[in-house]
Amino acid sequence: MIDKQIIDRVIKIYKNELTYYQNLLSLSQKQQKLIKNSDLEELERILSSKEQVMSKIDDLELKLKPYKNACIKALDLDDKRWISQLLETELFDLELEDTINSIKTLIKELNDLDKQNQKLMADKKNELMKEIGKIRKGSKVNKSYNSKQARIHSTFIDNKS
Repeated sequence: MIDKQIIDRVIKIYKNELTYYQNLLSLSQKQQKLIKNSDLEELERILSSKEQVMSKIDDLELKLKPYKNACIKALDLDDKRWISQLLETELFDLELEDTINSIKTLIKELNDLDKQNQKLMADKKNELMKEIGKIRKGSKVNKSYNSKQARIHSTFIDNKS
């Protein structure tokens, strides 16, 4: 049987996840500003920070797994819907439900923001490709005007003796 301690541990893990998702959202918002400002150096730092936060979320998911498996086994829950089914049992906990709903909301916001960021990045890439094309074209024009090739003409020298 599942006891309150297991539910409390699940809540604690999900609350930690919620904090990391909030950090991820904040980093994604900063990322968007950096993309708009073309600050690539700072953008690289933010992307690295996002990777670290996602890694911490993955670690929390690994910590959650034994509790998840215990709940699934003890309460005969579906593996994919275990949390919503758990909330329908006598172990219902409002704090857990609120935390899960907050995480779902944050994940949706993150997905939307990441789509916007990807579009901005694609637009910036296209702008840069156009600029590179202009630079290459200008470089070719400059080369054609500035190339001073030595012209060697045949000269006939008439020596009269």
